[in-house]
Amino acid sequence: MPQGLRYNPRADDLEVCQLSQAFGTELKLIQRELVYTSLRPPQVETAQEAEAIVESYNYDFRRLYIAHPRVRLDGVYIAICHYVYVHVVHGRSLH
Repeated sequence: MPQGLRYNPRADDLEVCQLSQAFGTELKLIQRELVYTSLRPPQVETAQEAEAIVESYNYDFRRLYIAHPRVRLDGVYIAICHYVYVHVVHGRSLH
């Protein structure tokens, strides 16, 4: 450390705490948005039902998103298959 500068652990700790608090607030907003995005029909019928679910988890959006059952679409793949038939031209066979 250069001569004359002193390490001030309280200032460094305060900066880390402020960054952690800001990130934590941002993360909570993201989790809230994710939960309300997933609590839509057909998951729930009404907004009041969604709010009741959120209240039952004491507004812990992270725990709600992990623990509450929902239809999940990760791992679902939809593919279009085109079949090519040999010896068929415009509906007539080539025998």
